[in-house]
Amino acid sequence: MQFFARMRTSSVTSQSSLLAILLLLLTIAACFVRQHFAPYAAEIAESEFMPHWGEALLASLLFATSGIVIGRTATKMGAFNGFCTLPISLYGLIACGIFLAPRALTAASASCLTAIGSMLLLRSLNRFGDKNSVFFAAMLFGVATIVYAPCAVLIILLGVAMVLFPLNVRQSIIAVCGWLIPIFAASYVTWYAGGEFGCVVTNIIDTFISIDPHPALQPFPVMATIIAGVIIIVVITAIMLFRANRYSVLVRVRKAMQFNEWLFIILLATTVFMGNVVMMLPVLALPAAVLTAFAFDKMSSRATALLYWLLWACFIAHLFVA
Repeated sequence: MQFFARMRTSSVTSQSSLLAILLLLLTIAACFVRQHFAPYAAEIAESEFMPHWGEALLASLLFATSGIVIGRTATKMGAFNGFCTLPISLYGLIACGIFLAPRALTAASASCLTAIGSMLLLRSLNRFGDKNSVFFAAMLFGVATIVYAPCAVLIILLGVAMVLFPLNVRQSIIAVCGWLIPIFAASYVTWYAGGEFGCVVTNIIDTFISIDPHPALQPFPVMATIIAGVIIIVVITAIMLFRANRYSVLVRVRKAMQFNEWLFIILLATTVFMGNVVMMLPVLALPAAVLTAFAFDKMSSRATALLYWLLWACFIAHLFVA
């Protein structure tokens, strides 16, 4: 107890970048090792085939990139009281610590594309009339849709950005075209290879129409339930704290936080609707990590330390207790 009493918010929320990245890498590695030897029932239900070591290595690099990108983006948002690297390590905990997608490369690719796309889209907040950032962000969202069809909901996020930032008419048209280009390119390649031109769009639509029973319907392991419950409570706290003080921050910070709120709501609704918890967690972890870090940064030092170390204690127990 004396350990927690001596903890300060700064010691938890202001970890060095090196420590945060190291913690992220260790979390990812531990989860892949655990999955290889003792996969959870929800992971087996998603796919009976666990990733090959080469796929696992590449997925680990993409997971790490996602965590670093979202951490850098969150710091540049200016929503924290000081230097904060918490989103980096929290991303690894949420994306891989609860469940690890058996199709890890697909999930990690979708997460990485979404993270970089979000970073570019938020960059346009500081650059009035910026077309390049908007175009490439929308194009990455389109590629994410090709990689993992449920990411098609990111088109809603582009609509939110058009109203929230706001984007002018030219930027809005560029965003829509940027999102459509990868889908058109994939359709053309499919047609050139002898398939139907519209099968890519059809497959995306079918993903939302034909929903099969999924691992989300199965009971969660105890520790996974605790981790998920704490994260959801902290995220709700973050939204309430932000809403209560939203007019006391810079307009740029307010819009960036609202962007993350909408991203979380859209992805959470998709996850609940489709029941694809295992595969959507790495993408959902992006806004969840930012909002959780925001709440930890605003809460009292004792509450922050208690919840933070509770999450990691549950994660370590989760590695050994099904």
